[in-house]
Amino acid sequence: MPQDTRLVWEQSLTEDLFLPEPGIRETAARSLASLTGVDGPVQCVVFTLPTGAEETERDAYRALRRAAATQSHVRCLALVAEGIGTLVVPVAGTGVRAIETLSRSGRKELQTLGRDHAALSAAGDVVPDLGQAHASRQQALAALRVVRRTGEFGAHAQWADLGAYRLLVHIDTLAAVEELLPDELVEIMSSPAAVDILETVEVYLDYAGDVQASVRALNVHRTSLYYRLKRFTEVSGLDLRDGQVRLTVHAAIKLARLSGWRPGQAVAGLGADRT
Repeated sequence: MPQDTRLVWEQSLTEDLFLPEPGIRETAARSLASLTGVDGPVQCVVFTLPTGAEETERDAYRALRRAAATQSHVRCLALVAEGIGTLVVPVAGTGVRAIETLSRSGRKELQTLGRDHAALSAAGDVVPDLGQAHASRQQALAALRVVRRTGEFGAHAQWADLGAYRLLVHIDTLAAVEELLPDELVEIMSSPAAVDILETVEVYLDYAGDVQASVRALNVHRTSLYYRLKRFTEVSGLDLRDGQVRLTVHAAIKLARLSGWRPGQAVAGLGADRT
């Protein structure tokens, strides 16, 4: 089979791996295993493409192929569609560090296509075979949404490392955030005067109420930490000594961040159907 024809077929079959119909996915997986030798456990990594790039999807595809070539012992499958790049990575002989290295290489290669913003990436879990690659890619796409919106994970995240965001990333698509938040929180979260208070509460909850760790992370005196926590209770009426309140406040802040909110920004209008 001519090399160009083989490559076109490989691309078409790789696209079929992510279609809704299970039968098509299974047929594509068997054909790809025969054509490329890629089989067994795989993991999907997805990438944003720099906006404003004038290059074609073919250029982005080539960039991902170059990135895959950095892992010389691994034969990856690549796909570029609807503004997202995907690598399907066999995991035999690889690990978390190898995926992170591959992700860095992919972002670096894609960044050469446009310099207006940094490329981002995310990885799903390992799945048993190519026929289930779509599940890993769906996780990776959800993780990519978290990376893009929250700013908490840098340029890359693994689905396995998202913590509560694994739940919240799905809730975020169901309703406007304001409808989901306790009324007591909406006003203080939207107040520019409460930025320091909200950031302090978030860090304090991130560290499970560990005062010493929170003080170090915020670079403030212990007295300032206690003062801000007290002000939060005074303004909102929510007592963080109550475990249910802590859970509610923490989840609310993370859900709002997932919708692009930052302390001091109005909560109204954030939420459903954002991409």
